[in-house]
Amino acid sequence: MSLDLIIGWQKFETKFQGEKITMEVRPFRRKSMMVVLPYLSKRTPDIKDNMTDEEAGKLADVGFELQGLAADLLPDSVRNISGITINANPITFDDLAEEPIFLPLVLAIISKIASISTLDQASVKNSGGLSGSTVGQAETEA
Repeated sequence: MSLDLIIGWQKFETKFQGEKITMEVRPFRRKSMMVVLPYLSKRTPDIKDNMTDEEAGKLADVGFELQGLAADLLPDSVRNISGITINANPITFDDLAEEPIFLPLVLAIISKIASISTLDQASVKNSGGLSGSTVGQAETEA
């Protein structure tokens, strides 16, 4: 049995303001993942109805920081966005990065790409590597 990873373009659908938005996404490359990883590992409050102002502020700060990176992160990992326009024009990566209204959409896109950019625990177990240090993996492959 061999491990078959999908690293090419994949269809992604999400909802934004009640409308279906579709696009193709591909996993982040190393440099982009290194930029995103600190945001994914930050402990931020879980979204809940009764959030304190401080919790909501922390969550918004992290989200807006990550959104600001979208213009640099998304061009290599997103294409063919459909289902949304701005003033009858196609949406741009700068629009996604700079317009606060798009924060939920940007976070959904980045979350999806990050999830397909890393092996899940089941895949790690099946791969025969990455379960320990990179040295251990290199030794098993040598």
